[in-house]
Amino acid sequence: PRRRRDSPEARPRDTERSVPGANADLEALIYYKASFHNYTILTPKRANLIKNGLSGKVYHHTVSRSMLDGDSRVEEKRKLKEYCKKILDIAGIPIDEELPNGGFVDAPNDVMAFDFAECWNTRKSICFNLPPPGYSVAEMGRYPGRTPHPIVALAGDSLLEPFWPMGLGLKRGWHAVFDTCWAIDNIFNPAASQKILKKDEVNWDEHYEAMSEQITKNLEYCKRLMVTDELAKGAYAEKGPVMLQLKKKDKDIETPLYLVEIDPWSRYKELEKEFADHAKYGLKGEDKDNWLHPIVVKTLAKKKFYDDIRKKAKKDEFFHEGKKLLELDGKEVEAPKPKAAAMAVAA
Repeated sequence: PRRRRDSPEARPRDTERSVPGANADLEALIYYKASFHNYTILTPKRANLIKNGLSGKVYHHTVSRSMLDGDSRVEEKRKLKEYCKKILDIAGIPIDEELPNGGFVDAPNDVMAFDFAECWNTRKSICFNLPPPGYSVAEMGRYPGRTPHPIVALAGDSLLEPFWPMGLGLKRGWHAVFDTCWAIDNIFNPAASQKILKKDEVNWDEHYEAMSEQITKNLEYCKRLMVTDELAKGAYAEKGPVMLQLKKKDKDIETPLYLVEIDPWSRYKELEKEFADHAKYGLKGEDKDNWLHPIVVKTLAKKKFYDDIRKKAKKDEFFHEGKKLLELDGKEVEAPKPKAAAMAVAA
């Protein structure tokens, strides 16, 4: 479905930027300084492009690659480069005109025009129709349910068209990838639907419906970037459940590095609340008293592992004791035979 860029959730942060001297009216100018080149994103209004002698039509890399000599779009691209150059000069972004292609990188990536007046999103991110595990056509005949087909998933730009000035490319792209990983990991895992439905046992139809519904919810959270506060900041909150529990266990423990997980209940705000509510109200008695956040369990286990290693190490050294090799090429490895003691015999 189309999503207009002037909708509340798709409105650029910086708008109405006029560039005097360049006859340019921009909604945003974004500048990335890289090691060997500069990368800019300009979002002019179509009327302003036409005012500067440009057609306002899309001129992306596919058009550029297929362009032929004498094509009218060659002149269009030349005008687009001049328009961009005027803006960059006034903005103070350096261009070395003595370099090939007037200081721009090689075509077709020198200048391109995309239309972001409307952004398109797919309605569905993942589709699957599978029989239950262990179903055998040879023994049971044709599957009587939905026509089976393997899992098909979209992620990245093929799922949600990005609008770079809003930072909607990589952020949503990575969440879509993680959502796809979660779906594949749990497509035959009844524990996933038991957790969703809060039931001890589920049949295949219940599992299928629960997974399909959760996949749809995950897509909506991804579209709207409804991520947890800690994920948005990239750090665990000092007064959040992870740090509060860690400090109770060890007041001197270091704050763990925040790592994004595949599990949607750790990434999306609505699901995080559901997870927290279960820990607070769903557990009773000793289960509630002894419950620790999974990140706390992992962090404490890592600390114990390293503390045990340091006890065996000399000062300022790191000691590592490797695990015993049990098997090699499918064959059990024999324990080394004890060496015979050396004896000195006096003549």
